[in-house]
Amino acid sequence: MMKLVWIVAVLATGCGARSELYVDIADAAIDVRPIRDAAPDVEVVDTGVDVPKSAFCVANDAGVPTNPANVCTASLIVGAIAKQSGGCYVDVAVHEGDTGIIHYACNGDPSTWAAVTVGATTFEGAVNGTILDVCIGTTYPWQDGAFCNYAKSTWASAQRIYGDITSGKLTFIYDEQQVGGSSCDIACWAQAEVVTSP
Repeated sequence: MMKLVWIVAVLATGCGARSELYVDIADAAIDVRPIRDAAPDVEVVDTGVDVPKSAFCVANDAGVPTNPANVCTASLIVGAIAKQSGGCYVDVAVHEGDTGIIHYACNGDPSTWAAVTVGATTFEGAVNGTILDVCIGTTYPWQDGAFCNYAKSTWASAQRIYGDITSGKLTFIYDEQQVGGSSCDIACWAQAEVVTSP
């Protein structure tokens, strides 16, 4: 029985969803951003918004409308960020209570340009009809724990604000993928409701 307990304890403290174990990023061969994590693990509830997931942002080449009268704005506030349970670490670009401004092409302008600014962070993307879809990506280094031989890896995230801009509620969603090195950790995800007002 003691052997079984020991095996379970080792497995529970080893690999799996990332907790904040990365300690030595000085030798990383990439730009290292300040790493920010979301709120403690909680179960994520379904917001009813169908948000396609991807660990990479898709570029939008639509230009800013040339007539300033065709750029509409709305304000936003980020709600509580819920992430999957199990010690998952997420390199989120926004936090609960952050406020920002949405800019998007409107008034019949043919452009689909849209951008959301939250603090010093700008999400870029498009508005199609009334559906806003903006994204920002991050890249960050990671190091596993002892059970996984302290393997180092690099992860990429896509963080999107998505939804019907006329509804007053959008969704922030975080998804990620390992892009370099070796890790036995799983990808993590998170989401939050974003409340908007004209």
